Amino acid sequence: MATLGDRILWRRARDYLHRYQPTLIGITGSSGTTLVKDALALALAPILHLRTAPFRHHTLRGLALAILGAKSPKLHRHWLRLLTGSHLRELIADEPNCIVLDLPAHQPGELDAVARALTFQVVAVTNTETINLHLFPSLEMIAHEQASLISALPQNGTVCLNADDKLVAAHAARTKARIIWFGESASADIRLVRTHRLTTGLAAEWRILGRPLELHLPHIIGRHQLSYLSAALAVIAALDIKTHQAAQRLAQIRPPAGNLRLFEGQGGAQIIDGSYEVSPESMMAALATLSEIPSRRNIAILGDLPPLGAHQTSCYEKIGQRAAQTAAVLVTVGENIRTSGAAALQAGGVDVHHFADSRDVGKWLVDFLHAGDTVLICGSHNLHLERVVERLLAHPDRDRDQLIKDSREEPLA
Repeated sequence: MATLGDRILWRRARDYLHRYQPTLIGITGSSGTTLVKDALALALAPILHLRTAPFRHHTLRGLALAILGAKSPKLHRHWLRLLTGSHLRELIADEPNCIVLDLPAHQPGELDAVARALTFQVVAVTNTETINLHLFPSLEMIAHEQASLISALPQNGTVCLNADDKLVAAHAARTKARIIWFGESASADIRLVRTHRLTTGLAAEWRILGRPLELHLPHIIGRHQLSYLSAALAVIAALDIKTHQAAQRLAQIRPPAGNLRLFEGQGGAQIIDGSYEVSPESMMAALATLSEIPSRRNIAILGDLPPLGAHQTSCYEKIGQRAAQTAAVLVTVGENIRTSGAAALQAGGVDVHHFADSRDVGKWLVDFLHAGDTVLICGSHNLHLERVVERLLAHPDRDRDQLIKDSREEPLA
């Protein structure tokens, strides 16, 4: 049930939108939404007065906080101070002409409530993956939730759809708004045509409405993350901004904390921080990334994922089989991921260990690492695998601030 503060915040946010009429951009999908939001903030900073929030917001409370420019989701506890601060800011500073909202689907009905409350001018859908399957029994139900935002788009709006995802592509039938397609498909308006792994990061080439664009992305190591940058490029095109000019700034984009950031580890090892991966698909993509990075020995530290419902056993078995193909050593953390360890042992060729607590993994790994090792640390944030990453950092004082912090929005009381 919404509190008095929640209702006042939402009323204030609606009044704010009515007064300033900013362009509203919604980014939804099972993964990659935060990277799309960050890419837009980086690329459009010199062109638009853009507002993004440094936290995900999937309830009306969170949306109100983001619209009003809150820097933390916990500010709802101090809503009077937030309201006063936002009014004062309006007196001394220009307000944004564009607001980007990060809208992953967490529970059935959430995005429908958002679509009824707000009018978006642009919506982008990154993908549909097996996440929160204890609440969404099928991928089709996740896609149905995403469709709420698309069906509510005005005819003069724009939807950016992933041409490589069949469920996302099917959303085209739900709208009369303009559609911009992105992906690797030959028919995509924003088409990723070539990628190449470099000593630092990836090189990528796109065709943007037929024109070539090449970028060196030194901080991006996962090929799957290029799809999210394609989505950002599609949104830029939807805003009728010169895409090539804005896109050059993407060369400095970094993935969000916990989403495959590469660090220098102790003893000459490399650490891939995937401590905030939330779906089987993203974990499989992380393992694919591990397999491509030159290494003396690959070590995969994999933890439990959020609930997967009836798909749990098959998903974990596939992860274990992929880990056996990729890593010399597999360390599982948590109870459910034991299924992956068993599948890896059955596949053979991999040394498997198990720990119940992430803190014990870090203690064990310190003496296990050697120069030239590459360690992937990947799993749900609930396991706090960022503790393992921090324990293995070669320069903790320098790099600690780049690890995941618990800034997730709290559910409505």
